[in-house]
Amino acid sequence: MAAPAESTSSSSSETQRAAAAAGEGGADGAELAGVFYCEFDNKAGPKVVCQYPPGLLRPEVFEATREYFITKPQLAGRVISLVAYGWRFMGCAVKIESSRYERNFFLFNVCFVFAAQPDDGDDGSQQQQQQRGRHTQQQQHATVHSGWERVVRKVARCMRSLETDGQLALLSSDDSPVKPRLGELLGRLVSDLRHRAECQLSLSQFGAPASSTLSVKLLPLRRPPPAIDEHQVPVLVRQLRPLLTADWELAVQRCVPYVDGVRHVRAIAQAAHLPPTLVIDACRHLHYYGCLRIIDVFQYSNAYAPTARLHLLRTSLPLQRLCVRYVAADDGAGGRRASIEQLLALYAALKPGTSLADFCLEHDLVASDIDLRRFITFGLCNGLIRRQHKRPLLLGSGGAEAAARAASDAGPTDCQAAIGTLPGGGRLDGSRTLDALASAAGLPADDIERSLAPGAVVFLK
Repeated sequence: MAAPAESTSSSSSETQRAAAAAGEGGADGAELAGVFYCEFDNKAGPKVVCQYPPGLLRPEVFEATREYFITKPQLAGRVISLVAYGWRFMGCAVKIESSRYERNFFLFNVCFVFAAQPDDGDDGSQQQQQQRGRHTQQQQHATVHSGWERVVRKVARCMRSLETDGQLALLSSDDSPVKPRLGELLGRLVSDLRHRAECQLSLSQFGAPASSTLSVKLLPLRRPPPAIDEHQVPVLVRQLRPLLTADWELAVQRCVPYVDGVRHVRAIAQAAHLPPTLVIDACRHLHYYGCLRIIDVFQYSNAYAPTARLHLLRTSLPLQRLCVRYVAADDGAGGRRASIEQLLALYAALKPGTSLADFCLEHDLVASDIDLRRFITFGLCNGLIRRQHKRPLLLGSGGAEAAARAASDAGPTDCQAAIGTLPGGGRLDGSRTLDALASAAGLPADDIERSLAPGAVVFLK
């Protein structure tokens, strides 16, 4: 979990664990529900031969989705991911062409099944699920499931070898010693991947030749770090200071002591006597390895709104305990702590367009012993709330002409002059936030907003 430097070490470490649990996951974050093996039978057509755990895939589900598992020949060898019926299916159909088969080819698939995530777009309507299932895009994902693609491909290659090596036909032959034990093999595969994120099996124990092995390992694929602006605030979610050594990259060594969850990138650069670009590179490096999160500068003029992830605070007991402890103004030392019901109500009360100053007037956080900065930081680092940014926009040519006349008549203010010296400073097209303008000009955001040219409006996004 993300914890600013001002928190105590115990509170910080617990908050860090919560942020790691609720924040951005790696490729192995998908929950493996099971695996099934299906093939094209010359008489029955596509059918499920075995599955683990038993009963994983209902017959009607397979009938509605089988065209994605036993695919057209053109899609053989491609990883196909399908979301339907509350599951995410991922498989790689294998087609082996040979004259020894009755239809001159043998087609099978070892398909992995995961619990569908909320953002997979699968709802409870069976009709809509079938509709989505028919139109699900077949592609190789560059998302959190990408780590599983390599496992799917590796298992597909291994099963192909069982069939083709030595012309033994261990999958297609009815007399094969392997085929009756495929369910046991899949069970070992699922169990090992769930508990150890890898599977090392000698397939000789399942009737295959002694040289046959299955060796797969689930490696996390990390998302590329986001772009970081000079006005944004890095928040450590791991205790790095005890780990700093002379072997670390110099910019990281210089930056980490000043990453306190309060300073923005430009302030860190000034304190560490480094160019902002080096600080940004160091923060992106730490973000890539899950050591920090990026939030906005804390200001009472900021506006926030709850996200769909707020329900996690209601359902996750570990997250509840960490939240109650972290947001306490005195770290809970005095025994006074807000209840999780109070915290949920407060997060839900953050309204679009309502500033933190107005929020504090409506809700007495001091009486509940809640530290407002920690309250906001915890919500941002765990995705429970999001920031609404103010963006200035100069409307139409008339607004630009009015701004030019006002500047020529009265002369620009100090803030307007500062904005004008920035790259593209005279262009208020809504693409830049007030925070970005204020950081670049070295002035408070409120001053920038008050001194905007006539014809300029500020909208929230």
